[in-house]
This record gives sequence, structure tokens and C-alpha cells, in this order.
Amino acid sequence: MTKSSDNLEISKKLLFFSFLTTGFSPKRDYVFALAYGHSSPSILFLDSISEKMEFLQKINEIFAHKTLIHYAGDAYFFPMLKENFSIYATVQSVDLMKSFQSLKNFLPIQKISKKELMNFLFFTSTEAQSGECTTLYSEYLKGKIENKEKIIASLIEQWTFVRNLYNKYLDLSETLSIPVRIQKKDLTFTIQSVKSHYEFITVSGFFHQHLENTYYQFPPFSLEIKDNFASFHIRTQETEFEGESCIFHDGQYLSGVEHFRTRWSTVPNLFLLQKNGIWQREELKDLIQALFLGLEQEV
Repeated sequence: MTKSSDNLEISKKLLFFSFLTTGFSPKRDYVFALAYGHSSPSILFLDSISEKMEFLQKINEIFAHKTLIHYAGDAYFFPMLKENFSIYATVQSVDLMKSFQSLKNFLPIQKISKKELMNFLFFTSTEAQSGECTTLYSEYLKGKIENKEKIIASLIEQWTFVRNLYNKYLDLSETLSIPVRIQKKDLTFTIQSVKSHYEFITVSGFFHQHLENTYYQFPPFSLEIKDNFASFHIRTQETEFEGESCIFHDGQYLSGVEHFRTRWSTVPNLFLLQKNGIWQREELKDLIQALFLGLEQEV
């Protein structure tokens, strides 16, 4: 097992990683290379099948107590880790493939795929692709040691893609975040997805708040908008922070208000918020902010 460029700052909780596997089956295949780090990548490489358990143990140690950022790890990487190493560390994980899937209707992308997202980022791949790396690794195990350099170059390129994609995700999330005030509490509502129905649209997202340098994120929340009415559906356990009871109650509407009116009228037809299949972020944010303002006035 080879471990190189170990320049990861241990204090950094956020960890970006890319990976390579011998195939797609958790039962038959396994991870053989990992690039990980916060600001620059370190490399973990499986030089011999006989070192696989040591390799997995090292991944376990690297991931402990980290928030992991990756692309498609939920589909391939973690199932293989669980299949081959049942006591791996419990971690928080963000799969950017899923994150961008929820934002699809805000983006000029036909479908969420690695190729489409690379084009969206203007990210040009110059190294071997994952399938090619699998062949290169098979040859490496048979003695073609020069293949290792090509594999690592591809791995680092993929790590860079994950890092850039995350930055883009943060930028998009910022453009979908709305400051709101509810029951004298200053919160931020971040839109995660919007779906159109026959007569109404549903906006899903979450509230979050910063208090004394601490970040609070409340469970997902949905907002159903029809004409100039909005219905809130909140299903979370009652949450407390800073000794104050939060406004969320299990199975009840927000503050007991099911519907409220708003004077927001710049878009008489909700479906004009969508053009060529893409939701117009600023117009949508204006509408939602006005609805929250209407709620605060109602309360």
C-alpha cells in the first residue's frame, strides 16, 4: 500500500475525495485508489491485493469525524466499503451527484451526468477515464508498474473536479438562499428543489440559522404555492436552541396558520417563473420572500 503527499491539515473537517474501483459490484469489486484532502490531495494506493484490509483500515482512519464531499460515492464507494469492511467509521457525507440532481431545474443541463457537469464547469479532462484506469490497474498488478503514474494523474484530476464542483454548488446555493424573519427569528431559507404540478408548485428546502458562530440546520421543509396562497407542511420534532423553543412542531402547520394572502402580484401566473424548463431564481426568491413576509404579518 502506498501513501503519498500527506499534506492534509488534520484540523480541516471538510474532506474532498475521489476514488477508483475495479468495477461496479460491491460483492465482486473493490476500491483500489483514493485521493483525499481539503486544499490539496493526498494519495492512498492499493499496491497488492494482500494489503486490502490494511488499505481499508487506513481509509477508515482518514474518514473518521470528517464531513466527506464526493461524486457518486453513495452509489459505488460506500457500498463497497460496507461490503468489504463492516466497521468503517460513521461519517457525514455529501454526494454532489445527488445535490446537483435536486438543482437540475435551475440549471441549463439536460441531465445530471459527470460529462454534463464537466461541460457546465468548463472542466476539460485530459487524463484516463475510470474505465481505462481499471484496465491500467489490472495490468499494474501483473507487473506493468509504469501504469501507476497514469492512474494517480486521473485520480487527482477527479479530485480537482469534485473540489470545483463543490465550489459551484456553494455558489448556486447562495443564489437560492433567502433571508426571512419568522416569529422575530432571523433565519435563512435555502431552496433545494422546485416541482410544478397541474395547478400549483411545490418548493422544498430547509431553514438554517447562525447563532454565536454555531450553525443550525432544521430538517427539510416544503412550501406549496397556488395562485396567491401558500400552504406550509412541516414535520419535525420540536427543536430547541439557546434556551428558546423553535417554531417547528411535529405534524402541525407553522404557527397554526394554514394559508395566508400576500400582495405579491408581479407574476400573475406562477408558471411564468419557469422559462424553457429552467426556474428563474430571482423571480422565485422574490415570490417566496413575499410569502414569508405575508406569514409574519399574519402572525
